[in-house]
Amino acid sequence: MPQLTTKIKHLPAVLHKKDSSFLFMGRLLEDFGVCIISYVVLVYIAEISP
Repeated sequence: MPQLTTKIKHLPAVLHKKDSSFLFMGRLLEDFGVCIISYVVLVYIAEISP
């Protein structure tokens, strides 16, 4: 649900920008980074737990 609210929050910026390719690429890179961080944290917790 937090990702949906973030996308809705950035929607006006995308609609008012004439060339929105940079905004879409930034959003894609941001989502990719969040996925990698989430995966690394879960693996780290799994390795530490007894």
